[in-house]
Amino acid sequence: VHPNICNGGAGGPMYLEWDDTNVDTSYFLWSFIVPADYVSGGSIQARVRKDTEVATNLENLSCMISVNGAAYGSESTVATTGTASQLVTVTHAGTWAASVSITLACRQGNGSADDRLFVDSIGATYTANR
Repeated sequence: VHPNICNGGAGGPMYLEWDDTNVDTSYFLWSFIVPADYVSGGSIQARVRKDTEVATNLENLSCMISVNGAAYGSESTVATTGTASQLVTVTHAGTWAASVSITLACRQGNGSADDRLFVDSIGATYTANR
């Protein structure tokens, strides 16, 4: 079972949805090149929300990265709470550098999820030259 790529309708933005009926825990992959102005750091931020908040089994966003096609580092997880849109930061194992290729693998990491998890956007932050 894989996450759904959903259309917001009437020209609305697309988003990812991990379902709670047949609990989705499959990864969504995204790749990017670290810009040449990179100096240090590197983390992934995601704008997430949920359809309901059943506190029995809290949903989380779990991510890991591969640098230049090497093996993925360990997975890092951040909990999501409530139904309001929230910005979460996922730290991960892996060393960033200018001009390297990063492949990001993210999933809803709770195999007993009881709420749908939506990811509206995802991005990378780092310290840059000024």
